[in-house]
Amino acid sequence: MADFKYLEKREKMIEKKMAQLEDKTRDLQHESKMKKLKAKYDALLKKKKSKQLNLDEEIILEIYKDAIEIEEKAYK
Repeated sequence: MADFKYLEKREKMIEKKMAQLEDKTRDLQHESKMKKLKAKYDALLKKKKSKQLNLDEEIILEIYKDAIEIEEKAYK
């Protein structure tokens, strides 16, 4: 009986640790996604400031801006 209770307690600890790891993984995935979006957005923004942006790239710039806003709102 004591072995069973011990195993139950260990199982709960493992489940708690798994939940923590899943949360950390989700946070890291979000952070990685945001870094990629922001890097591409910043590159296009820099290009826009130097007035080398064409119409297609300007549209893509707005799409990245919207994607960043949506991703930040969705994550909260």
